[in-house]
Amino acid sequence: MSENLRVILVPRYGATQKFDWYSWLEEKLRAKNKFPLGEWVFCDLLPKPESPEPSRCNSHLSSILGTNASQLKNTLIIAHSLGAQIALRTLAEMKEEQAIAGLICVAGWLSLDHPPTSLASWIDVEFDQKAAKAKTKSIINVISGNDPNQIDTRSVTEAWRDGALGAEVVISSKPGHMSAPEEDDVLETVLKHFG
Repeated sequence: MSENLRVILVPRYGATQKFDWYSWLEEKLRAKNKFPLGEWVFCDLLPKPESPEPSRCNSHLSSILGTNASQLKNTLIIAHSLGAQIALRTLAEMKEEQAIAGLICVAGWLSLDHPPTSLASWIDVEFDQKAAKAKTKSIINVISGNDPNQIDTRSVTEAWRDGALGAEVVISSKPGHMSAPEEDDVLETVLKHFG
């Protein structure tokens, strides 16, 4: 990266910036002298974390991203669970000439084994995966080998890796939905690809 990296964090359903590993990750990256972290922006779920609406969340992320090509090329989105849906759908709607440096999804999903009705508006409406892929240099999804929301790790890996997203998939050694206060595999992935 020629300039400092702008990181935008898009959280999981129901979460604020005080949840999970979000603050921990920022602290760890800022502590790395050679990591080019500049601006760190938390993208709130709108209208509120417990009832995120697709159009409002996507518009909000789009407004944070902006349209400055130079800034976009130094922008990394880190998106947790539902945040991955928000990020991918927002990227798919960006103009052709716009692109970001990368998208790291954490427990990112394209479908869920037991989808709650509260997420129907996110699951039932498809988006252009090919268009989303075209707006970023790389997509990486860090998933758990034992996530209650996506039980079949192999199918999840194939959907992300072999489908239109062409994503790299990293399988974490930790179980669950990647929602612990510290997630070393997320940190390692950011450092490996953007450090």
